[in-house]
Formats: sequence, structure tokens, C-alpha cells
Amino acid sequence: MTFHESIRMFSVSRHPVRRGFLLLLPLVAILFLNACTTDSWPTRTPAVITDADADSLVFWPTRVYALANDPLTVEVYGLKRVYACAKIQSFSWTLADSAGATYLGIHSSITLPAAPNCGLSTGLDTVLDTNATEAGRMFYLRTPGGKKTDSLFTFAGNGVNEGFLHARSATDTLVTHGRYTLRDSTAGFSRRTLSATLEACEVIQAAVFRHLHGGDTLSIYVRTLYATPALSPSVLPACSGTHTDTVSVVANRYQYP
Repeated sequence: MTFHESIRMFSVSRHPVRRGFLLLLPLVAILFLNACTTDSWPTRTPAVITDADADSLVFWPTRVYALANDPLTVEVYGLKRVYACAKIQSFSWTLADSAGATYLGIHSSITLPAAPNCGLSTGLDTVLDTNATEAGRMFYLRTPGGKKTDSLFTFAGNGVNEGFLHARSATDTLVTHGRYTLRDSTAGFSRRTLSATLEACEVIQAAVFRHLHGGDTLSIYVRTLYATPALSPSVLPACSGTHTDTVSVVANRYQYP
């Protein structure tokens, strides 16, 4: 064996390891590409969720009283649809009576996607319209999971709608408009409240505002309710005599009332 032959044989003895390693690299690349291009989500029939739960149901605007058959707006927060692209096939409200009270809930049918081609949903916020129940009953809002999240009391009577204009200010203001006193606070964040001295059996149901003239003027709208016939103060505390009531004034998002 010559010197050159011994060198060649030494080199051959090491090449099989290197060749095996080099052959392995394309195989790994192919497997990696397949993993990236293959949808690993199993093929399945889209699942349907019935009566998905929600975080809460609340009356808008906030109120604690209503006349029988009053139109009501209910905001639904955090409907559990799981995926952002889930399709809501049906959505409606349900009513149930129990022990002198009425419970409003929601019924829904939601179809989940067959493949995860969208993100998870943190919950869907939506709104529905309904009417108050007959007089003399508590009206509860209840999630599909059975949690009561809001309520009001209905009574017989009549409602009075009033309105006035208010010029906005860069500082906190306390302005009287007829029998109403509006506090327009700008400290920290904008917050408005409305107060009034009311007659026996009279309550403020709610107060809302909308911007006029580029936002420099507010149109304030307030609705008061009178109970007729008068109720016992144990049922409606406002019937105990003349009293003061205060409510928050909120932006009129849904054309109240």
C-alpha cells in the first residue's frame, strides 16, 4: 500500500458518517414543510352551541322603575361564542314567570367554525328590545347560566317627558333648569347627574343627552313616572311624600325612550 492509497482509504472510512448526515438534512426539511402546509385540525362537522352563556344583561339606560308595557332596551355583555368567526344562527329573548316575578333571559344558537381560521372571542356584546311586564311585578334579567344581573319594578301610572338645552363649560357647573338641577362635572372624566324635588309617588326613570351645534350644547331629555293609583310606601318608597331623586345623565345611544 502506497502512502497515497493509505490516505484515500482513511478518507473513505470517514465519509459514510458525513454522507448519512447530509442525506438526513433534506429529509428533515421535507418533513418540516409538510408540517407547515398540512392542516392538523381534524375534519369535523361544525358544532352548534345552544343557549350560550353571557357575562351580564343590563337595562339601558339604568333604571329601577318602569310602567307596565314600557319599551325597554337590554344590553347583553360577553355572549360566549368561543370563536370570533362563529355564526349566530338565532338570537332572541325568553320570558318565565315565578313567584310573582318575571325573568327575561336569552336564547341563542351558534355554529362554531369547522376549522380554527379565526381568533378566540372574548365575548360578543349586543342589544335587544323588549317590553316591561304587567304592573306590580319585579322584572329580572337573568343570564343563561342562571345569574340575575339587573332588575326593575313595574307599576301602573303615566309618564311625563321633559327636555331642555344646556351649554357645556370647560369647568364644573351646577345649573338649574326649571325644577331640575344639572351637575356637569369635567374633573378627571365627564360625568353628569340630574336632581329634582318630586311629588309623592313620582320618580325619575332616566335622563339622557345628545350633542348639538358641534358639541357645545347638550340636549337633555328626562322622563318621570307617576304611580296611579298611589302605592304603599312599602312597595314604592316614593309614595311616602315629597322627596329628592338623582340619576346619572348618559349619552342617548338607542333613542330613549
